[in-house]
Amino acid sequence: MYMTNIIGFVMKKMPTFFIKFISQFVALVLLITANQVLADNNNTKVSPNYERACAKGNGLACFNLGGKFLQGNGMKQDDMKAIHFFAEACDRKEALGCAALGWMHEYGRGFPQNFIKASKLYSQGCTLGSADSCFLVGQMHEEGKGITQDSMQAVLFYTKGCELGGGSYETCKPYLYKD
Repeated sequence: MYMTNIIGFVMKKMPTFFIKFISQFVALVLLITANQVLADNNNTKVSPNYERACAKGNGLACFNLGGKFLQGNGMKQDDMKAIHFFAEACDRKEALGCAALGWMHEYGRGFPQNFIKASKLYSQGCTLGSADSCFLVGQMHEEGKGITQDSMQAVLFYTKGCELGGGSYETCKPYLYKD
């Protein structure tokens, strides 16, 4: 009964277009984050550092290297190499790597579009602590995008994303605070 009231409140207060806007913004933030330089703004020096760190098991370095290949930042743009490094990051339990790999599947970058794989990877990223991944898989549940539409699951993922510190106060208010 309580969840039914929450879903009704959310559907009135959070129009679908707003949720879509948030998820598109999140995807953009993921790509921008992938290009941030950890230690050095000189792209020719950073990539070997990322490669060494990734080879030593640093998932964040793998994620950043994948982002550089995705954008062609300081190197030739290469979706297949981006996929490789995002997968390495995800395998090393880096939530952003799972989210980025999910995005590649959702938008068909490097292989055919696959919403089911995207939702699984977003869910994995959410479990690993990525608020962005929680919002993205929540949106997929809300829209039934490649998976069964399920408003209850959407609310659960949106709530977890807010609990992880994602979203603005206005976005998260319906999920975290009672009126």
